[in-house]
Amino acid sequence: MHRTSNLSPGPTPDQPGRSRVCAWAAGRGLAVATSLLLFAGTGSGVAQAATGHVYWSSTDAQAIGRANLEGNEVEQEFIKKVPQIEGLAVNAEHLFWASYAENSIGRATLEGGEVEPTFLNASSEVHGMAVDGGHIYWVIRGDSIARAKIDGTEPEIEFIPDLAGNVEGMAVDGHHLYWANSELDTIGRANLEGKEVEQEFIKGADYPTAVAVDANHIYWTNDDSDAIGRANLEGGEKEEEFITGASFPSSIVVSTVPGGSGSTGAVGPTGPTGATGVTGATGATGPTGPAGPAGATGAPGVTGAPGVTGATGVHGATGPAGPTGPAGPTGATGPAGALHAYAASSRGGRGTQSLTLSAPAGGEYVASADAEGLAAGISDPLRCTLSFGSQTVQSVMVTHVHLPQEIVAQGVGPLGDGRITWTCAAVGHSGGSDSDEVTNLSLLAYPVSAIN
Repeated sequence: MHRTSNLSPGPTPDQPGRSRVCAWAAGRGLAVATSLLLFAGTGSGVAQAATGHVYWSSTDAQAIGRANLEGNEVEQEFIKKVPQIEGLAVNAEHLFWASYAENSIGRATLEGGEVEPTFLNASSEVHGMAVDGGHIYWVIRGDSIARAKIDGTEPEIEFIPDLAGNVEGMAVDGHHLYWANSELDTIGRANLEGKEVEQEFIKGADYPTAVAVDANHIYWTNDDSDAIGRANLEGGEKEEEFITGASFPSSIVVSTVPGGSGSTGAVGPTGPTGATGVTGATGATGPTGPAGPAGATGAPGVTGAPGVTGATGVHGATGPAGPTGPAGPTGATGPAGALHAYAASSRGGRGTQSLTLSAPAGGEYVASADAEGLAAGISDPLRCTLSFGSQTVQSVMVTHVHLPQEIVAQGVGPLGDGRITWTCAAVGHSGGSDSDEVTNLSLLAYPVSAIN
């Protein structure tokens, strides 16, 4: 059912300091403007009507129209083949549109050139859009807001997610992004980083479907009460019927140029952050406050871990027996002691002399042996042999010696049967008074474990 418009102006636009507000309503079956946008652009930043334009979308014609700010030079098909547009936005270089049918954001220059119908993939159904100096913002499926850089790069599809309430219209200023929640009857907002989201920034709207913002106020359409609402930028001084008599108002835009000049240009990009100020001097230390009450006794600390076992000391001589102390852990078995044997022969002894040490079988030992004395027979060699069990470790032969002589032998090896033997014997004794053998034997052995 189409309703007839009965627009009541409310406060007039000629009052001092008052912005010009334009609300545009359309029935679904009519080929009239369903979105409206004013833009006045100059190179100097001063709005002039001579260079500005009004842009609108026509649903049935699937086109975007344009005219100058005097209403002349009308171009109903300024940009063609743009189906089911749900929002228009403009900056100093481009005109942007949101296509619900193609799930995309389109773009063209302000003179209608370089048309890009799918400049940006919107990911899903688009229900409204806005731009500022650095970003493009759009509504997806009525429940989230996406954004991308103004050149279409770095899209953030869930810039502000989970906005239950059927988000429809959007507006942006230098500090906040605003939107209409038609099913919650509220106006929402967030900062330009998508934080500090306030779904109920302004309550009590009457099925709002569009928002607009200027330097002092935020405006919205009240679709069910045929009115335009307004509040200040902090949400205060709310006027739900700022303008009455509209018929199903569905889109809104505001021009903040007083006295008949063109509309203000798009918000420029945020300037660089200023340098950090110098840190102020530290204030004087205040007096010490009274001592607080003693705190509760803390819980017992955790028992410390056992200390590291000290290294084993050097094996010293056995000391005198001390008094019997408390029973301690069984000490490690000490290393085996050295084995030593000595034998001496008198002058005139002949034949074989031998020393034998007994030790635990299977152990590994180091043995050192020597024989000293006189081998008087010029032609009778003297052979000395060091054996570990049945295995000869070293054999030394001395021949033609008639002076005092020392014979030394050393060896390392396991004891197969637990015996170490050092034997010296004359070989081929020729007899005679000068052939006596006088030999003193010595044998010393250590277990290898004692040396290590």
